[in-house]
Amino acid sequence: MKSVLLSVILVMVFQSDPAANPVMPTLEGFAKLFFPAASCNPASDQHCIYQPANMEYICDKLVEKNKLKYLEGSTEPFTGICMLRYAGGQPMMETPYVNGLPEGIEKAWYENGNLMSEISLKAGKFNGKVIYYYEDGKKKSEETYLDDYKFGRAVHYFENGQKESEGVYDNCRETGQWIYYHPNGQKKAEGTFTEGIESGEWIYWDEKGNRVNSMPE
Repeated sequence: MKSVLLSVILVMVFQSDPAANPVMPTLEGFAKLFFPAASCNPASDQHCIYQPANMEYICDKLVEKNKLKYLEGSTEPFTGICMLRYAGGQPMMETPYVNGLPEGIEKAWYENGNLMSEISLKAGKFNGKVIYYYEDGKKKSEETYLDDYKFGRAVHYFENGQKESEGVYDNCRETGQWIYYHPNGQKKAEGTFTEGIESGEWIYWDEKGNRVNSMPE
């Protein structure tokens, strides 16, 4: 039924006289309405295939039932892209859904257009790389998650781009060797964690690289 309705609308566009109705949208305009996030443009590509999973929807049109998201009026769990925008129209957050749950790379942006975060999601949980950025576009942190828990290597950065710390997480707890840095790039501390608790020998340095007896502020 939807395909028939779309065909009727497109026929009306082709048969309309643009001079008689100057506000009538072009085929490209209808393409943007019906295929706003598609990977190809039906106005210029005769072989373009409409993929509902690539449709962009406003997030407030989604409702939750039994922990799954549905498009208002639909009985099928939502598959597509949920988009939030700033008042000026620029993207704020884009979340892909598969069968009612967030799945894929969720992106968020600052109002200036720079990326704020890229989060890998699977079945509604953090799975894979999770990256955050400062407002000027520099990377703030990069971590790896497994089912909402930090697992694997993590790196955090100062606003000037220098590393702040690096190490490994196991079930959200620091494990193994970790290194901390001063904003100028000099090492600040190096040692080992066991289940989130400092263990073994730790070494500390001041901003000039001199050894000190305790963690510098």
